[in-house]
Amino acid sequence: MSSMRWSMMVALSALPLLGETIVEQTAGTQNVRQAVFFGQSFTTPGGGPWRNITFNFFSDRGVTPAAAGTVYVFTSAYNGTPSALSTSQYVARSTGISNGSYVFDPSFVLQSNTRYFVYASRTAANIPGGINVSQANAGGNLFTCCSGGPTFRSVPAGNANFRVSGNTASLPPVLTQSFVPTKVALYSTHALYFEITNPNRNVALTGIAFKDMLPGVMVVGTPNNVSNNCGGTVTAPPNSLSIAFSGGALAAQASCTISVDVKALKPELFTNTTEPISSDQSGPGAASVVQGRVIGPGVARKTFAAATVPLGSTTSLTFTVSNQNRGTYLVNIGFSDDLPAGLQIASPNHLTGSCITDEGAAVTAPPGGRNITLWSLVLSAAGSDPASCTISVNVVAVQAGVQENVSGPITATFDEGSGDFVGLSGSPARATIVITH
Repeated sequence: MSSMRWSMMVALSALPLLGETIVEQTAGTQNVRQAVFFGQSFTTPGGGPWRNITFNFFSDRGVTPAAAGTVYVFTSAYNGTPSALSTSQYVARSTGISNGSYVFDPSFVLQSNTRYFVYASRTAANIPGGINVSQANAGGNLFTCCSGGPTFRSVPAGNANFRVSGNTASLPPVLTQSFVPTKVALYSTHALYFEITNPNRNVALTGIAFKDMLPGVMVVGTPNNVSNNCGGTVTAPPNSLSIAFSGGALAAQASCTISVDVKALKPELFTNTTEPISSDQSGPGAASVVQGRVIGPGVARKTFAAATVPLGSTTSLTFTVSNQNRGTYLVNIGFSDDLPAGLQIASPNHLTGSCITDEGAAVTAPPGGRNITLWSLVLSAAGSDPASCTISVNVVAVQAGVQENVSGPITATFDEGSGDFVGLSGSPARATIVITH
């Protein structure tokens, strides 16, 4: 047998009679019926990919397809035994036989300009009519087992009569997300965009669908302000994490856009990843990923040096201002703090702190007055710890009782990424002191 050239027919398709021929060899005239296992390699041409694949041997010159058992597909030569095929690292296996051809699951795709290797689990003696072989070469190679040993071996320049068939596979739609701007203020609402493109030159796509579960830093806005020119249905319940699209349609090489408003709820970097997009004409495509950052305002905290002081005494009030946003500077940070009736700014006020000396902030605290104001503070982006600074001023206890000091909200601005600055407003700072007689 080693001196013979073989040719084998391979057809791979759920609908073998409807599939186009991808590659074949049908010149063989010698019929082999003995108990030999067969394998065959072939190289696909351009013009793919293909789905609905079928593979079959021929028992004659390309007229009568023949198949038995199961065939296994590899992308490199298999050198094992026939009995180990089912436990090997194959890329696909046939799921049945129809009209003398091995049938594969529709999800199996043959790529263009790729070499494949197909091996049968039954011998030629089990295949109706045997296998027809010849000395012709279709650019592939025949493998046999087990007359010369227990494993599949190459038969140089030999082929079995075969045919590979299938239907040209449509490319899946392409989904691209965008979140503009990429940096948004905490509690603000912005549009999340989904652009869908049909990359096929001649095939329209229908039944386009995808799902998106938003990360926990945002929810669908109320209202959601859905915009859709893709057909189909967008489902995005307000205040939920879920966005789903189904039933879309696109002409060949067309694009469309869906947008949904989302609200930022937590200051941090986020990644939004959809499930793979799909259509009726294709398998699943790729998921879409977009990143952005929700920017929170600065944080102000304050403390009195002593929790309790006697009437007429002096203590210090310290403010700590921090930027907890990684990768983003906060500029124009400011706040205003009106002291309660039981406190006033000391004379001298001993105003000091790193916000002034290191960060160049402007602070006013007139002796005898009750207002402390900070503005024009810039804090760099946070690293592993927040970027922060302090200011400290002395105050005098002028009225007995519990004194609760609540400042105004801290404000700031940040560059959203385009050179435009967006305002932020955060929570007030609070501290309490008890003044005794």
